[in-house]
Parts: sequence; C-alpha cells; structure tokens
Amino acid sequence: MVKKKLFFFALFILLIFGLLTFQSIKGKGRFIESPLYPLRILEQGASSLIKSVKNLFNTYILVVGKEEENRRLLEKINRFEKEINGYMEAEYENRRLREILKLSSERPDYVATAEVFARDPTNWFQILWINKG
Repeated sequence: MVKKKLFFFALFILLIFGLLTFQSIKGKGRFIESPLYPLRILEQGASSLIKSVKNLFNTYILVVGKEEENRRLLEKINRFEKEINGYMEAEYENRRLREILKLSSERPDYVATAEVFARDPTNWFQILWINKG
C-alpha cells in the first residue's frame, strides 16, 4: 500500500513537472487554451461584429446630427471673413490717407484734420462747426 502511494506521488510530481515544462516552453495558459480554442474563435467573431456595428454607429448615424453644427460653423467662418475684409480695407484706407498727408505736408501751410459736426441752417451764411479734438 505504501509503494502504491509512493508510486502515485512520484507520478503526480512527474506530471506537474511535465506540465510546468510544457507551460514554460509554450507560454502561459497554452495547456488550457487548447480545449477553449473553438470558443475563442466565436468570441473573436462576436467582438468583431460588435466593433463594426459600433463603428457604423459612430461614423454614419451620428453624422446626421452634425448638419446643424456644420451650418453654424460655416456662418461663423463667413462672419469672420467679412470682419477680416473690413480690417484689410481699413488698413488700405489708412495707407492711402498717410500717402495723401505726406503729399500735403510738403506744402508750407499747416494742415490739421477735423470733423464737421454742424452746419449753419440758414442760406445767408456759410458757417461750419468743426471738432479738431
């Protein structure tokens, strides 16, 4: 009876040693993966199907709600482009006025800029009120 127990114990140790050697050669979990291989293929197929449906939802179905945002952003771009054009026109006008003032500064007269803010309402006098400010 003792020999039988010793034999099973030695057989158990050899089996454990063989499994550990097999696992170290093949990597972790290879012995357990063999029976589960068909289930792994089914799981990969289901995972691939779920990913493709999720990708379809994210790329096509969610695009429908983006039309309003796209229109709003295009209007914003147009407004900013008009604002930039206004700034460019003001810059061109400033350059032109600087050139005019440079030409008039060659005259011996004193030149000052002012704004006309009122005129005489009667036809008899030609009076202007200016703001030199």
